[in-house]
Amino acid sequence: MTPEAIGGRGLPDRDTSSYDRSHAPPAPRASETMMPRPFRTSTRALAAVSFALVAGLPVAAHAAGEPGPVARAYLDLRAAAGKATKPEALLPHLSARYQRVVGRLPAGERDEWFQRFKRFPPTPVTIQAQAVAGDRGALGAVARDATHVKWSGRIEMVREGGAWKLDDETWSSEHR
Repeated sequence: MTPEAIGGRGLPDRDTSSYDRSHAPPAPRASETMMPRPFRTSTRALAAVSFALVAGLPVAAHAAGEPGPVARAYLDLRAAAGKATKPEALLPHLSARYQRVVGRLPAGERDEWFQRFKRFPPTPVTIQAQAVAGDRGALGAVARDATHVKWSGRIEMVREGGAWKLDDETWSSEHR
């Protein structure tokens, strides 16, 4: 039979009324192949769990309203950044991973990073929530700049050598 004789499709017509679909695998949904895999590393999964805890719990209360050790380490880092004159002064407060990133920057870019780090986030930073899971900690913080725009921050800390160090931070603003 030629393709023209069977309707130009190149395949003979077949009766699908008796085709048993119960054994056929389900067709994938169109969106399944486009979904990102958000938890590719255990670090991301831990950060997500930590932040879920932070979002679902009231502010962690410590004796006399004092911040916990993770928050205290971050606030000490911010105080040190305000007084520092060189990027090297901040390195002891940064995780080994963060130190590698900063250490690989060319001198000019490292100085630009340092000036941004000193200026941002605006001060004062208020820690609103914190969660600790083993040697990792997550903080939720807010700050307001000179124009009273509220900035929300997610800060990730890691305990290295017995001390809490900054591993990553992300800030975003609410535009008016």
